[in-house]
Amino acid sequence: MSRPHPTLQRIVVTRLVAVGVIAVLLQIPLLLGFYLTDHEGLRRVGAEDLADRVVERARANGPGDGFPGGAVPAHAAAVLHWSDAPSGRGDDDLLAGVRRFAARSPGMPEGLIHLDLGDDPAWLAVRRTSTPHGPLVAYVGVEANEAELQFDALTQRALIDEAIEHVVLSILPVALVLIVVASLAMRRALRPLVRVARAAEELGESGLDSRLPADGLPREVASLVNAVNTGLARLERATARQRDFAAMAAHELRTPLTRLKLEVDHLTDPRARRLREQIDSLTRTANQLLALARAEALEAPVHERVDLSAVARRLVAEMAPIALDQGQELGLDAPDTPVTVNGDGDAIDMALRNLIENALAHVPEGGTVDVRVGPGARVTVADAGPGVPDAAKPEIFDRYRHRPGGGRRRGGVGLGLAIVAEVMAAHGGRAEVHDSDLGGAAFVLDFTAPAHAAEKT
Repeated sequence: MSRPHPTLQRIVVTRLVAVGVIAVLLQIPLLLGFYLTDHEGLRRVGAEDLADRVVERARANGPGDGFPGGAVPAHAAAVLHWSDAPSGRGDDDLLAGVRRFAARSPGMPEGLIHLDLGDDPAWLAVRRTSTPHGPLVAYVGVEANEAELQFDALTQRALIDEAIEHVVLSILPVALVLIVVASLAMRRALRPLVRVARAAEELGESGLDSRLPADGLPREVASLVNAVNTGLARLERATARQRDFAAMAAHELRTPLTRLKLEVDHLTDPRARRLREQIDSLTRTANQLLALARAEALEAPVHERVDLSAVARRLVAEMAPIALDQGQELGLDAPDTPVTVNGDGDAIDMALRNLIENALAHVPEGGTVDVRVGPGARVTVADAGPGVPDAAKPEIFDRYRHRPGGGRRRGGVGLGLAIVAEVMAAHGGRAEVHDSDLGGAAFVLDFTAPAHAAEKT
């Protein structure tokens, strides 16, 4: 089973998502490359990030024994001033420098400053906040090693925080918004194409006189649609010429064939019987060509009320003597109340006649053919013939297809069932073939089903 083709909208949106993901991921190495050349900037970010985390942990732990600010990574130090004595943790030399600064500048406002500690300068972040345990001032220092980037825990955390802030929280939402906007714009732009696709799907049901709508299409697509419409117009004209020729040729053949048969009927030669059979076969072919041309020319069903029960009764009464002569039984099961449909009475008569003739041609002597009207707007012709193999059912209504089982003894070129399908399509219904409960085939004229030939088992 083949996988369904993806929609154009899905293809475009998928590629937009891929481009967005790639754009977001590219920001990470760009960000890393920026800070690899800006060691000082990365240390500043690390100092402020560490100060925020120390204050957060201190607020949660409160003053007490030890250092409430949690662990402090290497190359950093932190001092916390509560209302009582300060507490600190970190690199010994750096911690001593931070303590001295805190003692000298107790009123230092929040911010980030460069702390000169001689050979080991540092970046110092100051945080002031109120807690349930009293006011808290945090002094957090980080070595400002500008000559060489130390990829320690502090640096890693700073890079992660920067990636989250500048990529995840800024670029990713913008990318998502752009993808959503592009998807909506693509859906709106594809509406005319969807309309054309639906119209193209209905072309087979509405006939060759239909055309694809070209209004509101982009120039490139409109050119394609116009080319398709031009091709449809040419095909319509060619089909009409072919249909007219077939009808004209068949009509012209009927008169000489009729005269020829009258002449042959007067012959007493034993070979005259075979000649009459061949003339009958040619006459039947001419009649089928005329019937097919008429079925193809049918427009939408006219507003004529046709009683399917009455049509079935008339045809069964007309063809019962033929069945009797062949040693067959032709039965009818139709309701007393009318079963009416809108349509062309002559065309429906022709379709049902073809099915009955087809059944009688395939039922052996002593066999049965039943014509059943209902349930609903359906007519079934069931027979006790050889049936239709499953492999032949999908193509049984195609032109020039003969039903298996030797039905060609009645002549013809395989147009009878194609005529039935054309008539049903013109009436918005369909022709079906089933397996019959009589052991053969059951052909159905279904006026309630979608207009296309179908088969069932």
